[in-house]
Amino acid sequence: MPLGLDTLPPELLQLIWDRLGAADTSSLRLVSKRIKELSDRHFSTVNFKTLRTNLGQRSLQRLVNIANNTCHANNVKCLHFEDWANDVLGRDVEWDRLPSGPVTNRSAGAETLQNLLVHKLVNCRSFVVRHADDHTMIDEVRDPVEDKYDYDGLSTGDTTNLLLTIIAETGLKSRRTNKYSQAIFESLSSATI
Repeated sequence: MPLGLDTLPPELLQLIWDRLGAADTSSLRLVSKRIKELSDRHFSTVNFKTLRTNLGQRSLQRLVNIANNTCHANNVKCLHFEDWANDVLGRDVEWDRLPSGPVTNRSAGAETLQNLLVHKLVNCRSFVVRHADDHTMIDEVRDPVEDKYDYDGLSTGDTTNLLLTIIAETGLKSRRTNKYSQAIFESLSSATI
């Protein structure tokens, strides 16, 4: 019987994977079905510990696809909400807004995110909200004629508010937030409703 990489015991393969980066691990998984199956846990730990999303349609679908793979979903620990290439968060998804401007959690995108965090990405309890254009405030996009907000996407405040609403309404335990979200969370916690 010819000796090859896929004939090595799992313990030796694990030692090899521990020394490889994400790209090399991905390439190694193409060697054989056995190697792929044996490397799933390591691959998921390396590649899916922290996920990034811009809350756009494709990005939300990517999160759904990852969440539908139990091995990958269980390894997700942190979710970064950030725009890419100075794009707007959630640009191609409809977000339900109150007449006064804030985003509600009643839109399809918000429901998808809530379902993922509550039912699928059960180990994901660290969140970072980051926007390249943090100075963009929702008040800058108020339509004075219609007297309503017209904003194609989510501001940093919208994203933080949406995330904190999901956390509050579902009882999710958050391990880490960034300074901006922590300040909002502390002010919401001390407010009487």
